[in-house]
Amino acid sequence: MVNDQPMTREAQKERTKERILDAVAALIRQQGQFTVAEVAARSGISPATIYRHYSDRDALLAAVAREDTYLPEAEPETMAEWRELLVEVWRWQEENFDRIFAISSTPAGREMRAVRMRDRLPRLAAALHTMGIDPDTPAGNRMLMLWLTVPSSGAFLDFREVFGLDADSASEIATWAVTALIRATQEGWEIGNGLD
Repeated sequence: MVNDQPMTREAQKERTKERILDAVAALIRQQGQFTVAEVAARSGISPATIYRHYSDRDALLAAVAREDTYLPEAEPETMAEWRELLVEVWRWQEENFDRIFAISSTPAGREMRAVRMRDRLPRLAAALHTMGIDPDTPAGNRMLMLWLTVPSSGAFLDFREVFGLDADSASEIATWAVTALIRATQEGWEIGNGLD
């Protein structure tokens, strides 16, 4: 049975946004960059309509960064939950490896990755607070930066391409590293402590 009902205005707006973001993602994969004019040509949507939904190129990039990735709604509360999430995310990246690799190797893709990482900062900072680590201290700030970096898509690309690891094996190593770093931070280790 075919639905003959016209699309609601809200559904039409969402479909328009989807076409715009699909065009941006495709241009980044193919060319490593994009202009609003190219997005308009590829999506069949006028530049004026694109600007109605997204204020500028950076807004488009930020929207694609959020859409073209696998992000949790909230940060896990335990390391076991965190490892489960990491396995899930890296399995998704493994399934979408060509797209992730193509996007991550472009300037726009690196910008997208930076946007995603900045978006996660407040949530990870809150998670550190629950573990008794103040992210505003030098040690807490280091932990925050490492927690963003160790399990990142860039790290997964390295685990896969350099070491030949699958998502499960790579996430086990990343979880071990983050757990060790959290414990060291909780115990008050500073740079140089115990390494002499």
